Amino acid sequence: MPGTIVLVTCVAWPELSASDRCLAEALERRGWRVEAAHRLDPARTFNAPDLVRWNLEKTYLNELAARGARIPVSLVVDADARAIALALEQLALADAVIKPTVGASGFGVERVSRGGETEAVARLRAVASSPRVLVQEFLIEVATAESAGVFIAGVFSHGLRRGRVPCEQPVRRPHGGRRARRRDGRGYDPDPAVPATRRGERAGARAPHLAPGAGDRCAEALLARVR
Repeated sequence: MPGTIVLVTCVAWPELSASDRCLAEALERRGWRVEAAHRLDPARTFNAPDLVRWNLEKTYLNELAARGARIPVSLVVDADARAIALALEQLALADAVIKPTVGASGFGVERVSRGGETEAVARLRAVASSPRVLVQEFLIEVATAESAGVFIAGVFSHGLRRGRVPCEQPVRRPHGGRRARRRDGRGYDPDPAVPATRRGERAGARAPHLAPGAGDRCAEALLARVR
């Protein structure tokens, strides 16, 4: 029988966002009571707090790579033009993206080419104050769309492909990105033919072996997204 679901926000923005509100309304139509909370007792979370904390900083990507996950070549360095220039040289990249190690929705993400490190850092610092950045290979495929797979309780749920309007930023709504819905309007296309679905199923099968401390925390996660 449906009960209560708490959607966690944050102290700075305690109210539900527009997209969270859509989720809340869908749950309420199914009989659930939905609450917003900017702080939550760890005992009430479905995903283990240590797993959530580990996932908050993008340094986890290099840990996954060390365990065999395929990710774009990356390096975490100080948010400094000289450090970024050295990272580009070390990674043998002429073109890359820099990302705050803690962040979301594309805020602070910038394209950078050799010789343009100072300007890229200035643009990043205009919107983010991260002391470190992830220098990462730029994948040309991301210039048109980004695929992801969503898992609920360890089971693959659906794949989605997020399109974008022409610009230099990754696919994010603040930068003009858009998500393609199914024709029936019920959500994102879970058709096995969708590339995100096939890749997501393979990645999800490997995820318990890639998370730090082996599989228990990852396998028990209520919700996971693999891009």
